[in-house]
Amino acid sequence: MYVSDARRLKTLEDETTRLQKLLAEQMLDNAILKDFAAKNGDAQCEAEGCGSCLEARERRQHCFCT
Repeated sequence: MYVSDARRLKTLEDETTRLQKLLAEQMLDNAILKDFAAKNGDAQCEAEGCGSCLEARERRQHCFCT
């Protein structure tokens, strides 16, 4: 392996690590937002007394009553 190849490999490895960290952060952000939306939606549906919310929750789906 030439020195230039080793440098290129190191650059690509660094870029891969950086992109993996960005992906992990985005996945965490998405999970947090989904959790917040689910909790917020459940609270709103319960306050309105929607009957379809329970059915949606049993199917692990979002209730679209609001």
